Amino acid sequence: MNGFVKTGKLQKAFDFLQDMENSGMIPDIVSYNTLISGLCKMRNVEEGMKLFEVLELKGMSPDVITYNTLISSYCKESMFDKAYLLLSRGVVKGFVPNDVTWYILVSSLLKELQ
Repeated sequence: MNGFVKTGKLQKAFDFLQDMENSGMIPDIVSYNTLISGLCKMRNVEEGMKLFEVLELKGMSPDVITYNTLISSYCKESMFDKAYLLLSRGVVKGFVPNDVTWYILVSSLLKELQ
């Protein structure tokens, strides 16, 4: 899956995820993070957020990589309100921001002010 994402073949990566599920395998958070990262690199953070919601509906817990990927992408698109909303929502659900999370937010805001 990672190979498909790295070469920009996101549809093939999603097809692979579907094949995994159809064969009874349960994708883990790494699989979802890979797809979310791919979507965000293609500047499609809203689709990444939809996938984030799907994984939550499936009973999976996003990890710090999931949150940081989406927060970073929102910041790169100057969608600071959405980055903050995601951060706040995550904290309520038990997400503990790490140093990278704070670096993303602070550096992005400082860059925006320049």
